[in-house]
Amino acid sequence: TAGLFAGSGRDELGEVGGFAPVVQDLDHRREATDLAELVADALDDESAALADLQIDRDLASAPVLGDPALLELLVGNLVQNAARHNLPGGFAS
Repeated sequence: TAGLFAGSGRDELGEVGGFAPVVQDLDHRREATDLAELVADALDDESAALADLQIDRDLASAPVLGDPALLELLVGNLVQNAARHNLPGGFAS
């Protein structure tokens, strides 16, 4: 899988570094949060970027304990990466 991301590491590191000020300013809370709901929201938010992809939206409940704001950032970033680093007509699940 290293070949899939070859040459793109600097962009991702820059993006991750961009989250540092946001993460530092958040009050870190631990709340019950359903990752499936966050994924569904992120898929809706990125629907235009994901339009050419086959997306598996069969989401089972995935309760976790964590900071909802940080989990939202995490999930949103993963969905954006699925759109950005996929092949035309690709698949994400």
